[in-house]
Amino acid sequence: MVISNSVLHNGFVQLFLATPVLIIGLKVYGKSAIGSIRSGSPNMDVLIMTGALASFLHSIISLILADHHHHEVLYFETGASIITLVMLGNIIEHRAIKSTSQTIDQLSHLQPMKAKLVTGAGTEKESIHEMDAKSIVRGDTILVNEGELVPADGLVKWGNGFTDESMLTGESRLVVKKPGDTIFAGTTLAKGTLKIRAEKGSDKTVLAGIIELIKKSQSQKPKIQRLGDRISAVFVPVVIGVALITFLASYFIVELEFAVALQHSIAVLVVACPCAMGLATPTAIAVAIGRAAKKGVLIKSATSIEAMAHISTIVFDKTGTLTNPDLSISNFKIGHQFNEEHVNAILVSMTSHSSHPVSLAIFNQLKDFVKHKIAIENVIEVKGRGLQCYDDKGNLYKLGNADFTGISDQGGNNFLTINGQLAASFFINSEIKSGALQMVEHFNFEKVNTIILSGDNEIATEKIGRAH
Repeated sequence: MVISNSVLHNGFVQLFLATPVLIIGLKVYGKSAIGSIRSGSPNMDVLIMTGALASFLHSIISLILADHHHHEVLYFETGASIITLVMLGNIIEHRAIKSTSQTIDQLSHLQPMKAKLVTGAGTEKESIHEMDAKSIVRGDTILVNEGELVPADGLVKWGNGFTDESMLTGESRLVVKKPGDTIFAGTTLAKGTLKIRAEKGSDKTVLAGIIELIKKSQSQKPKIQRLGDRISAVFVPVVIGVALITFLASYFIVELEFAVALQHSIAVLVVACPCAMGLATPTAIAVAIGRAAKKGVLIKSATSIEAMAHISTIVFDKTGTLTNPDLSISNFKIGHQFNEEHVNAILVSMTSHSSHPVSLAIFNQLKDFVKHKIAIENVIEVKGRGLQCYDDKGNLYKLGNADFTGISDQGGNNFLTINGQLAASFFINSEIKSGALQMVEHFNFEKVNTIILSGDNEIATEKIGRAH
């Protein structure tokens, strides 16, 4: 209609071009509109189809009455534009959540199709059979070999190994697994061989729960769209009533021509059509989700974006979130009765059995200064506290925080004791990430409480908390 072209302004050409758009619109929005009318709660789709159909039917009547040489009374393009704009909004919204759909696909691929069922475990009749992973039930014993995906949540019954749990925790470091430890479906056994006892069926694992949560969240509508649906239940009848009054007033009171009065009535319907909301809302969501994705933030649903406006408290992890994941040692001191080379060898030997960030920091910083490791056995890792082991002479070694080692000395936040005597003390330091302080200050300025929740000791955690 913008271009001065006699062919495009021909009513029959416009009818030919607009009809496919109307048919698609009826297919996409018509069923929903009729269903909402039958339920007594007209939704936004009713306004969309009312505006489009009114424009289309008026234009057909104009053609029948041979008024098509006055292109001003033809509104085929209006009906087509309404449907196209709203549908464009749906496409934008679909693309916005495509990244989340890809995440679901990636998570689904972490669920192995097959598993190795162990029958008669620990007896002479022990045998291994391949089975469908979906058939795993609680109590089954499953064999997991190095490099394989764990098929079920469970407990380690036999063997030692290292698992990659980055799909759950985001941490790339491997996690030690030994008898009695919990193991999760979807994680990868990077080293070793394990036999696990399934504690849950394949449909009730942590991974399955995550996938189901994301699927449910995708079906949620933002509050503004739900608000629009509620308003439509009242708004639609009102708009139709106003359009009818406009026609009656224009034709009988103002005494305009029938066609002109009908145009005024249709104008009310078209202006009331919520194409702006249908296009603006998903566009805003797409921009928000897109910008967040570039920052490495996965937003599971549109409702999450709206909920963020009402956040009062944010809880941060410390290591790897507010601080760099790589730790370092400082203020390293050796006990008076001990040899530095021997202490270093003990530390390297002990930390080689752990994938904890503190253990890795000690191992990486001291390994080049040690020629021979110390033979140790019965290594026990107490989560959040430290390591304990013995050597072949029965000496007890403890490496960890003050509570674990029984040391009250403040010359460090980690200690090594040999048979209860202090052999070494040192600080484990973590550098604050660039921009972390500015981020926390911003939240504090916006009256949002910030909290650190860490498995590290209180002194190190409090040091980071007071840094701002």
